[in-house]
Amino acid sequence: MKRLKLQFSVVRTCYVFVFWLGSPQTLQAQTAQGQLTSSLAKVAMAPAIVDAVQYVSQEGSDSSNGLSWGTAVADIITAYNHLLSCTIPALNVHQTFRHCGVISIGAGTYTISSTIDFTSPMLTVRGAGRGVTILQSALSTGCVIDWTSDPFNSGQASTKGGGLFDLTILGTSTPSTCGVKTHDITGWESNVAIQGFVGPGGIGWWNEAIELFNERFSIPGMEIANNTTDVLFQNANPSSLATFGYGNLTLWLNADAGQTAMALEGYSPSAGLLLDNEVVSIHINLGSTGTCGTLTNAAIMQVQGVVHCEQSGGSGQTGFTTDSTSYLQVSGDYFSLGPDSTTHGNPTNITTTQLLSGASYTSWELYGGSRAIIGAQNPGTATGSTNLDSPSLDLTGKCFHASASQPRAWLFQDVESSGTDANSALVINPSSVCGGNVNVELGPGVGLRFQPSSGRGNLSFGLAAGSYTLFPKINFPALSGTAALSGSPNGISAKTLKLSAGTATFTFGTPYSSAPVCSIGPSTVGNTYKVVVTTSSAAVISSSGTDTSTIGVICLPPVN
Repeated sequence: MKRLKLQFSVVRTCYVFVFWLGSPQTLQAQTAQGQLTSSLAKVAMAPAIVDAVQYVSQEGSDSSNGLSWGTAVADIITAYNHLLSCTIPALNVHQTFRHCGVISIGAGTYTISSTIDFTSPMLTVRGAGRGVTILQSALSTGCVIDWTSDPFNSGQASTKGGGLFDLTILGTSTPSTCGVKTHDITGWESNVAIQGFVGPGGIGWWNEAIELFNERFSIPGMEIANNTTDVLFQNANPSSLATFGYGNLTLWLNADAGQTAMALEGYSPSAGLLLDNEVVSIHINLGSTGTCGTLTNAAIMQVQGVVHCEQSGGSGQTGFTTDSTSYLQVSGDYFSLGPDSTTHGNPTNITTTQLLSGASYTSWELYGGSRAIIGAQNPGTATGSTNLDSPSLDLTGKCFHASASQPRAWLFQDVESSGTDANSALVINPSSVCGGNVNVELGPGVGLRFQPSSGRGNLSFGLAAGSYTLFPKINFPALSGTAALSGSPNGISAKTLKLSAGTATFTFGTPYSSAPVCSIGPSTVGNTYKVVVTTSSAAVISSSGTDTSTIGVICLPPVN
């Protein structure tokens, strides 16, 4: 009769219970020879496929299994090929991805002479740190890493989780090379550093939609510097809009001479690019002649957070620029050293700061002690020949015209003349296709006060070139109606006169069409005065031929 005997063996800290049905003598023999322990090792608990780890080391060998640092492989693609497939539930179906798990790359510099192609969203590649794990490009074309999802992952949480972390990718001056290219994948993550792709067409991070979309990325902090273009978002699909967004994006960018920090490119005006519903923290430093960013071919960037572009040295920098089909809108904090430029929008398609927005009603409340300030400042620098106008404040309502609702905008702007100590004007300009009178009105009990400084301060009416029969009217509303004062071409004329030998003449700058009505102010001298008025002058005559008093004269246009 065979006896049942229970044997305990410890394998990698896992307790395995074995029921032996053979003879005791055979059990003892196999245990002594190590045969049973070897067999038990094969049934030790294996990790889940997505948790499998392959190790890459400069001291490794591609003939090793890559399961530990002691058995590390030497090549990243070898480690990738060792990883098994995994099947993940998504959108009520199961998606199978080849090569799932983790590739851990040790310290050292690894020369990359051909593109590393990854096709799995369930892959994590992690170095030992940005400063110690270096991928050095030796490419003649293409990107160091090309990462996509095959099949395309749905963007559900279950098919996200891969990315590139804790290493640096270095480029060269070879044309048309890049550090990392991502395309047709969702949920990708990274915090790597990329620099040195300085040849024509060189790109740090190239994020491209070829057939589908790239959304829900989580970028906790990529440092990308000294590339011909640091970051390129691009639509390569000629037949549809490409969408990027619904995630978070933290970037530190540096563009040196002639380089561009960010570029967003649609395929065409009818197949554009949309980066929206994205929380961003983008910080850009520019060297001489660097550019903050460009948006072309219906590229639209509508983001929340911080976009900050500043000068780190040199001169000749350019801010964000857009073509006539593109625009940039930042809800939060936007700073550009300028000059920003655009050919589209009213007054511009670069929205500097949008704090709050609502479909029907928005309330802003500012608490600042004795004062609260909303500011809009031109970030550039005036020169001896060029002064800078302020940004425009745009207040837009709706009017009805041509059987449709139309916008009517009021634009407020400080407009500077050229030269040193130039004139400045607050320009209030309505803009609309709607007709009707356009008025600036002050409510009941509201006064308009002028405080001249050093003799300056004028109330003037400007007219376009041409012939006018009447000067613009000054209306004084009354309960019984309106008394309108007008002149042609003058309005109200006033001057202080110093009499000489009892007389003085006030000559009008432009003659009135008919003689105005003039009054004179009192004098401290006890003489009598009269004023003789023509269309071109007002002469004050004293009863004393030796009078040298100072007399004030004011003339009003004739009443219509």
